[in-house]
Amino acid sequence: MLFRSLPQWQDGKLETEVPEIPSFGSLQTSDGSPTTEATLKCAISFATANVLSLSRGPDGHSGKLHYLFDQMHFFRLKVLGLQECRSDEGFTTSHSILRFMSGHRQGQGGVELWINLKQPIAHDPQGQPVHFHEHHFQVVFKDHRRLLVKVESEVLDGWFFVAHAPHSGRPRDEREERWQQTSQILAEHVTHEACVWMIDANAEPGNADDCTVFGRGL
Repeated sequence: MLFRSLPQWQDGKLETEVPEIPSFGSLQTSDGSPTTEATLKCAISFATANVLSLSRGPDGHSGKLHYLFDQMHFFRLKVLGLQECRSDEGFTTSHSILRFMSGHRQGQGGVELWINLKQPIAHDPQGQPVHFHEHHFQVVFKDHRRLLVKVESEVLDGWFFVAHAPHSGRPRDEREERWQQTSQILAEHVTHEACVWMIDANAEPGNADDCTVFGRGL
């Protein structure tokens, strides 16, 4: 899902400004030396899952963490968002997977962002792979239900957002407050770049429109 701030609706139309498109000329690096342009063939995949605890008792299971590592490599996923991890705050690099962990609250919640450093995200004209690296990412916001990470690499400048929304059984005011807070957090940081949401929001989306939703609850 992409997050965008919309212009104001006035007199039956959206008031928008013509964007400033940069001219294409000779490119230079920071030290003034010329560079060359190259076309990269990109492919990036995303997935999200509620794991119901990675290892913390009583619901955790021994070996689940390494099982998910293997699954991520097997399916060649580049980016994975996880909810209800119940893991401690921090980040690690293991099995060529970079993990950002928001941390739990009293053993509950906790979301994570996983980056597959082994799987290429693009190939250059010579067929050489291009990968994500640790220095491409910066955590901007985190709590036990939300994790917002900025990504700046050669082929992608944007945001990854992992979240676990209050389920439909929670009081309405609590759910509304959580969504308002989330909207404010995103508005404060995300401007014109793409923001990919990996979120567990279990409330039904409404009636099927036979285009994007093909059945109730899907």
